[in-house]
Amino acid sequence: MDETLPAYTGGAIPQASPDSAGTSHAGLVSADGLWRWDGAQWVPQAPTGADLNGYRSPRLRSRLAIAGLALSGVATLVALISEVGRLSIVNKLMSGESVTPDDATASDNLVRVGAIADVAMFVVCAAVFLAWLARIVANNHALGARVLRFSPRGAVGWWFVPFVNLVRPFQIVAESWRAADPRTPESLPDQRTSMRLPALIGAWWGTYLVANLVARSGSAKGADTLDALQGATVLSIASDVLFLVAAGLAAAVVVRLTRRQEEQHTVVIPRSAEATVA
Repeated sequence: MDETLPAYTGGAIPQASPDSAGTSHAGLVSADGLWRWDGAQWVPQAPTGADLNGYRSPRLRSRLAIAGLALSGVATLVALISEVGRLSIVNKLMSGESVTPDDATASDNLVRVGAIADVAMFVVCAAVFLAWLARIVANNHALGARVLRFSPRGAVGWWFVPFVNLVRPFQIVAESWRAADPRTPESLPDQRTSMRLPALIGAWWGTYLVANLVARSGSAKGADTLDALQGATVLSIASDVLFLVAAGLAAAVVVRLTRRQEEQHTVVIPRSAEATVA
């Protein structure tokens, strides 16, 4: 009776042989692709190398992502200015100063327009940013990084899963940064785990999370009284400032990660050529 390769999910070298004869399954590869049975024992599986046909330059998408972040930043700045104007009116009312109905109406209209523009540009920004990130993740696979945790689809989809999206996007960008190391194009998980991340990535994600938290706090505060409206407006202003900072940091992440992957690509090309000749 023919026997099959025992289940193996990665980690240490498998101890069990594929069959009692020890030879009929020579050439079989473990489930994680890291080990090959040579007929007598498990040996490291040689890297399959880069699939340069699957590589696509991330430069255009990076430029679109930066443009999207810039547009979102401009919209957020408009929203910030409108919120500052509203706060000024609320402060006048709370101090007993007179405010004309026209001024109050104009302020409300500006806040409304600013909020609509902010949401619209955020959607545009999210679309181009995620398109860029999906390209980066796809290139990680094409350039030879091994046993990657995230796929291009996952790089987009995890952003829309409640609660999980508080952590996964950071993990996706972190893995992408480590996988794009020009020194180790065919890196393994253990190698990537030991690589330090730049503080920029943590600063970007931390600022983005805090900005969202402050924005939600402002929305939940309500505006039934002048005190409540004042508090909600202050929180909205704070969240706008944080979102502006987060957008700037995100743009820096896009620039640095794109350059890092392009540098890795220039390293992989001659290696791939050598493998083809060999």
